[in-house]
Amino acid sequence: MPSTGIAPGVSKTPASIHSNQKNLEAKPQASVRVFEGAHCFYWIAGLVIWDSLFTILGSHVHHFSELGAAGIIGSAQASATSGAVHVIVSCWLAAGFLSLGYYAAKGQEWAYAVGMAAYVVDGALMVAVGNSTGAVFHALVLYAIYRGFAALGQPSGSRHSEVASAAHAG
Repeated sequence: MPSTGIAPGVSKTPASIHSNQKNLEAKPQASVRVFEGAHCFYWIAGLVIWDSLFTILGSHVHHFSELGAAGIIGSAQASATSGAVHVIVSCWLAAGFLSLGYYAAKGQEWAYAVGMAAYVVDGALMVAVGNSTGAVFHALVLYAIYRGFAALGQPSGSRHSEVASAAHAG
């Protein structure tokens, strides 16, 4: 047997490459879903700010992106200050959803629970004001958030995450 100059069992590849590759493989699919669910809170906050910009400009094309709480306030006040109140309330709500997204991305169950509960109540307010497009949008976002919440309890080597990663890869 010809000699290769390398002792048996010694790899030609530097150890740092193997350790980096193991770290990439060890990243669980569940944590990806946790981050995706948490990022929905960031999207909510962004859309709320976007809705506030539409309100400032006097446009009414923002019905799918507004929060039900802001819509209730806007419809309850017919004065010139309703736009300002709408923007102030929207900014506070956006700040709340940004905070929830931050803690949800850290894997805090309470942030998911509070955020989903708040968004369910807000979706009910959308139904109350008769905004069916906004209510459907709320339902879709709630489903995405729930997927992240459900992934919190999944172990990294679970059969579900293996099947999901295999389906994603191929």
